[in-house]
Amino acid sequence: MTLFRTDKGYRIGGYTQQSWDSSNKSKYDARAFLFNLNNKMVYPVQQPGNAIYCGSTMGPKFGGISDELSAVNTPFNKPGYGQSIPGGNAYNLPKDTSGNSVLTSTYGGFNIQEIEVWLVTLSN
Repeated sequence: MTLFRTDKGYRIGGYTQQSWDSSNKSKYDARAFLFNLNNKMVYPVQQPGNAIYCGSTMGPKFGGISDELSAVNTPFNKPGYGQSIPGGNAYNLPKDTSGNSVLTSTYGGFNIQEIEVWLVTLSN
């Protein structure tokens, strides 16, 4: 599970059963989801084959080609830059009333204050 805290106070993130690596490939996970703790909303994966993308030059990325939620060149536990773009294919993340991501209330970039990654196991 990955948790982002943004400079605007949003606590957002995603869950995947897959391990992160630097393979530059998408990974399948039918149980993956994105979430916003501030709004208590969960967005399940719609295209499990693109649940996460493991890039060699970026932090955690949920979604395939579209950055539905990602840390871009952001080292763990350091302030950095993230992206959340609504309307991608993997999660079909909806837009808010202003056309922004429901996760961050921005379209595209946001400032990351902190990233935490936890190993979480789900029982069947």
